[in-house]
Amino acid sequence: MDKEVNSSHLTITKQIEKLKNEKQLQIDDDNFASNYLTIVSYYRIMSYRFPFVDTNNKELFLPDNNFDSLVNLYEIDIEYKASLSIILQYIEIAFKTQIIYHFSERDYKFYIKHQSYDFTDADKQFHKNKKNKDKSPPSKSFLPSIKKEIKKITNVHIASYQEKHDQENYYGKEYKYCNCLPNAWIAIEALSFGDIINIYKYHNDQAKKVDICKYFSIDKSNTFMNLMTEIKRLRNI
Repeated sequence: MDKEVNSSHLTITKQIEKLKNEKQLQIDDDNFASNYLTIVSYYRIMSYRFPFVDTNNKELFLPDNNFDSLVNLYEIDIEYKASLSIILQYIEIAFKTQIIYHFSERDYKFYIKHQSYDFTDADKQFHKNKKNKDKSPPSKSFLPSIKKEIKKITNVHIASYQEKHDQENYYGKEYKYCNCLPNAWIAIEALSFGDIINIYKYHNDQAKKVDICKYFSIDKSNTFMNLMTEIKRLRNI
């Protein structure tokens, strides 16, 4: 059984005292520190301590480091993440636009049709993993999950589309056109980045996939997939 950690709620004043006395952190302005700790929690700001602490005791600050050092590093990190988020958002939007432009050229509801995809490799990889024994492979689970996501999304464009079209229930009509599901240029914009990556990954039109790669100045589809997956990971940090 894990030992219970002895801890208690600390007021802002007690937090400052702990930083000064136990952590040996210099605080030049108690009022500033007090106000800052009401905005950024003690444990959040302390997660930035590692460049300023003793390597032999990561709970003690080195001399000549103060509270301002933590604040400056924290705010640099926040600004960096905000800037990165904007860049990644533009990449995601461009990716969705390219998916819409190239894949819906011949079929404006390609994203819910089984014949738009090739699940052969994905199913092989799926069945190699013994942990997937009681789960459905991508060929059986992917499109139903996409349809389910579309039904869950609260989006003014999807709602408007559904109001203008027959509300035909698509359940039991697997992989066929469905009036209640919107056209690709509406649905793709509403789906998550992870869903879009999988739509690209499973799509069977290799020529169109290469065209999308080239837009991003990348030659190989696998390289592009790895890049998009990494961008997804960065977005979730």
